[in-house]
Amino acid sequence: RTGVASSTLHRLLLDSQREGGLPGGCVLVVDEARMAETRVLAPLLELVERAQGKVILVGDPHQLPAVGAGGLYPALCEQLGAVSLVENRRQRDLTERQALARLRAGDPEPYLTHVARAGRLQLADDMTVAKQRLLEDWWQVAQHDPGGTIMLACRRNDVREFNDAARTLLIRAGLLGPEALELGEREFRVGDRVLCRHNNPLLGVRN
Repeated sequence: RTGVASSTLHRLLLDSQREGGLPGGCVLVVDEARMAETRVLAPLLELVERAQGKVILVGDPHQLPAVGAGGLYPALCEQLGAVSLVENRRQRDLTERQALARLRAGDPEPYLTHVARAGRLQLADDMTVAKQRLLEDWWQVAQHDPGGTIMLACRRNDVREFNDAARTLLIRAGLLGPEALELGEREFRVGDRVLCRHNNPLLGVRN
């Protein structure tokens, strides 16, 4: 924790435009800059330049791209150069480090083989079997620590199916409150994990 105030780039851009710019001599640190949209990052760079400030962009140009139109950060790295961290300090296992280096270079096979041998990758030919296995694995942890694990899925229909199945297990085990509060088409109980889809700074709600 740095103690430095943080915000999304979209919020910072809106606030700075409303307030007439950024503070003079400011220092803006953008983490995961590879994911920044060009249409947001470019005007922020202009605002910092007007304020005679400094921008520090942090991120891996080979990682996840922006959801919207991107490409500015990798282009800046290529044209201006960048300070690179070459030592992996996150994974301690040498074999995993080497496999991850191959993955980053565009060769995923060594890493997939590594995690499969370690029992961290499970494959299934049938979607129903895969879903059932995922739910069972989640429940092994969730019944003792409901907030200690989550399930992830690509499609919204699958997410809804997993949520419904998970809540059924939690209710049957008495891990959610006995009384239900219905709001719109949703039901809430004490102990539910709730994701707020809209930010509200007045209420202190940030997704």
